[in-house]
Amino acid sequence: MSAKQQLSATMAYVLATVTEKGGKLVRYQGGYWGLPNASRRSHDGKPDWWTGTSTVEALVSRGELQYCEWQEGRRGKFPIAAKVG
Repeated sequence: MSAKQQLSATMAYVLATVTEKGGKLVRYQGGYWGLPNASRRSHDGKPDWWTGTSTVEALVSRGELQYCEWQEGRRGKFPIAAKVG
C-alpha cells in the first residue's frame, strides 16, 4: 500500500475550510466550486468563497474528497457535488 500523496497549501486550506463548514462542496455555473447555499458576488456570479475544478479534482484523486452527486450533460455525466471522505 502506498503512502498518501502530500497536499499543497491550497489543497490543505480548501480541505480544512470544507471540513469546518459542513463537509460538502457544490459546483456552481462556470465551474466554480463553493459551499452549499453560498452568497454570490454580483459582479461576476462566483460564490463568495470558491475554489477551482483542478483543486477539487486533485483532492478527489488523493482520496480526500469524493464526488457524491452527478448531473447529465451534453457529453455525459459530470460531478456537481463532493464531500469530505
